[in-house]
Amino acid sequence: MIEVEGLVKVYGRKGGTRALNGVSFSVPKGDIFGFLGPNGAGKTTTIRILSTVLSPTNGTVRIAGHDVHEDPMAVKERIGVMPDEVSFYPTLTGLAHLQYYASFHGIPRAAAKRRAVDLLGQVG
Repeated sequence: MIEVEGLVKVYGRKGGTRALNGVSFSVPKGDIFGFLGPNGAGKTTTIRILSTVLSPTNGTVRIAGHDVHEDPMAVKERIGVMPDEVSFYPTLTGLAHLQYYASFHGIPRAAAKRRAVDLLGQVG
C-alpha cells in the first residue's frame, strides 16, 4: 500500500518554488496507479519522493508501512522505478555506474566495487 498525507515540496530557500502543496492519496496493495497532468503539476517530484530520490519538505509518505524519509532502505527493497529519461551519465564508466547505483542500496563502497568488477567480468 502507498499512503501519502499532506505532501509538500518546496525547492530553494524559504519562499522558494512550491512544487507540491498538501498532496494526499492512497493506493491499495495490488492496484495500479498513474499520474496525469500538465508540465509543472508535480508528477515527477511526487515520484522522486516516493522512490526516495528527494526528501519531502513536509508531509508523510509510507510504502508498505515504511516511511520514505525514516526508512528509505526498506522502501528501496520493495519498489522499482523506470524513469522516462535516460538514467546513465555519459561521463561515467560502466564500473562507476554500478558503484553509483549500489550506493542507493546501502552497499559499502568496497563491497560495491568487488561486486561491480565481478559483474563486469561476467559480461566482458
